[in-house]
Amino acid sequence: MDKDHLNERLKLLNFQLEQTNAADEAGREALQNLIQEIQALRDQPAEDSVPNYQAVLEKAQLALGHFQVSHPALALAINEAITALVNVGV
Repeated sequence: MDKDHLNERLKLLNFQLEQTNAADEAGREALQNLIQEIQALRDQPAEDSVPNYQAVLEKAQLALGHFQVSHPALALAINEAITALVNVGV
């Protein structure tokens, strides 16, 4: 899997995150943190992005645990982004 595919997964995840309304404060905070990490990652030049993949991966894993039951479509998008990050070598 290449970085273009990873960027597509991150775009999809970002879209899903923006469409999600978390019911609790922890969920809203997890969403905001992940959205910010993804946007920062996407705004960086490709050669500078590698170190920040780890931060996105960690926040995505936390969000996955939080939204797995309450937002299954979002959890699927998070899981796909995690898989893409792992396949890129994070």
